[in-house]
Amino acid sequence: MGHVVFLLLHIAAALLLWPLLFLTLPLHLIYAGTKRPGTSFWTHVRCPRCRNEISKQASVCTHCGCELVPKA
Repeated sequence: MGHVVFLLLHIAAALLLWPLLFLTLPLHLIYAGTKRPGTSFWTHVRCPRCRNEISKQASVCTHCGCELVPKA
């Protein structure tokens, strides 16, 4: 939902006040990089071999079979 709001802000800034793009674009990048509860950042990790997202609780990657070492 947040990305749609930023997209509408980008369009409005581009059509009406293009200097506002210098504000909306960096804010969108910051928003996209933040970790929010309920997203894959909190529940999934990337496999070190195939880079696919897998559950944090997994001990073996379901895509490539790589054995995962849990972080202490």
